[in-house]
Amino acid sequence: MLQTVPIIRINNMVMTVHTGEQMNIKSLLPALQPFGFYQNTKRFVAMTQRTCDPRSSTLIFNNGKMVNTGSRTADEATNSIQSCVDKIANVSVQIAPGRYYQPHKDMKIKRSMVHNIVGSTTVPFKIDLNVLAKYEFVYYFKLMFVVQSLPCIVSRSTRKIAT
Repeated sequence: MLQTVPIIRINNMVMTVHTGEQMNIKSLLPALQPFGFYQNTKRFVAMTQRTCDPRSSTLIFNNGKMVNTGSRTADEATNSIQSCVDKIANVSVQIAPGRYYQPHKDMKIKRSMVHNIVGSTTVPFKIDLNVLAKYEFVYYFKLMFVVQSLPCIVSRSTRKIAT
């Protein structure tokens, strides 16, 4: 039998950062729209920026918190968020005729945290999901992806694992 080496692939990562600065999204949005920022207030309170490289979305909240999803590595997520922070820091707001002010020129990422990583792999053997479903940290969804009728196992770790 031909042995294959399992390849683990990270598909998605969710990272949050805190800048510690309050923002008025409504006043920033007109200056940031040319950079791909948008907000649909009927659906969501945050301002959003979608990027192509890396392909991800960053949500920017009034309280200075930012959430990035879609990146495959922590570096990609950090770079995408740092790009948002840099663009917000460069926004000038007119306070009087001919006078401008940069309210967030000193904005920096104060802390960041990866909350969720979604990965996939292939293995050269069959996995009995019913056996794995008996563990207390595993949730088994028989019809998670109804369109393709694929079963899904979700493992929840009670401890943080870093490799």
